[in-house]
Amino acid sequence: MNALEIPPEEWEIKTFRRALKTFVLKWMLLDRAIQIISTEHCSGMRILYNDTAAMLEKDIQDAQRLCDVFNHDIAPAFRVEPIRPEEIEEYLQAAAQREADKMMSLARAKAQFSFGNRFSSCPFIVDAIRLTETPENLRRLLGPLEAQ
Repeated sequence: MNALEIPPEEWEIKTFRRALKTFVLKWMLLDRAIQIISTEHCSGMRILYNDTAAMLEKDIQDAQRLCDVFNHDIAPAFRVEPIRPEEIEEYLQAAAQREADKMMSLARAKAQFSFGNRFSSCPFIVDAIRLTETPENLRRLLGPLEAQ
């Protein structure tokens, strides 16, 4: 029996679903956090160079295509729940501001450090570390880790 003929275990498909969802969320979360920073700190001005914005948009489109393939081909074939747009949006609503705050704290820390104010950068670093911790509500939105 060849490896392609062995059906995957349910936990493998669910783990793949969670990994794909996390992959898609990371790109969309970055985009949403950049939008928040642009709006709140830069009066709506674009903060990415045109080529960088184009690369980010392409990466988001690629991630969305992978999600679409999963939803239309893989999920029905293995009888698992597709990744719904509502799931993605719910997570983004809960996590985007936090991600933007983390990015701003790291930028402020880097600026303080660049100006030679090592000790002044410490509170910003601590804040970024605190924002890196995943609260329970975000863990719930990502979904459970399946045991093998």
